[in-house]
Amino acid sequence: MRKALPLLALLLALPVQADTLRIGSKRFTESYILGEVLRRAVEGKGPVEHRPGLGNTGIVYAALRAGSIDVYPEYTGTIAREILKVEGNPSIEDLNSALASQGIGVAVRLGFNNTYALAMREDRARSLGIRTLSDLAKHPSLKLGLSQEFIGRTDGWPGLKAAHKMPYATPSGLDHGLAYEAIAAGKIDVMDIYSTDAKIERYALRVL
Repeated sequence: MRKALPLLALLLALPVQADTLRIGSKRFTESYILGEVLRRAVEGKGPVEHRPGLGNTGIVYAALRAGSIDVYPEYTGTIAREILKVEGNPSIEDLNSALASQGIGVAVRLGFNNTYALAMREDRARSLGIRTLSDLAKHPSLKLGLSQEFIGRTDGWPGLKAAHKMPYATPSGLDHGLAYEAIAAGKIDVMDIYSTDAKIERYALRVL
């Protein structure tokens, strides 16, 4: 079972006062691309720079609050659950109301979503006959490498583990970017991925 994330939006500090618009992005492919798309959209209309790969949600959001960046692309679900600690699918108006006291606002919805999933190397999954999460649950000796954000989200690892009765202890968090190198080297067997990751094909992964 894959978990769909709500639509992407732009999270920004209010008001934007810097002479140069500073765009941040997280450390994974989609965020890099969106940050660069935004930079190119603004380019020619005023000074702009993109600061890519700053880190995970906590790091990038802290940079936004501290004024080190002015805007970055973020999932509305992450804003709700990881930043505001609320459940459900609040509207943009609800998010803005809750963020107002921090001097932060949600701007334009970007019009598409992304998906969390678990993945294995294709050759490893084939040799074990694993195609689904139910199949994965039958192999308790496999080593998981999950991102800290996926581990911490109620709709991430905790919910998935309970729903599929996964026989695994919760692993220590592993940086999402490093997990690809780890799975390629055989140091881990399973990792969480975003469905838009370009590295899924590059590393020949099977999405469960």
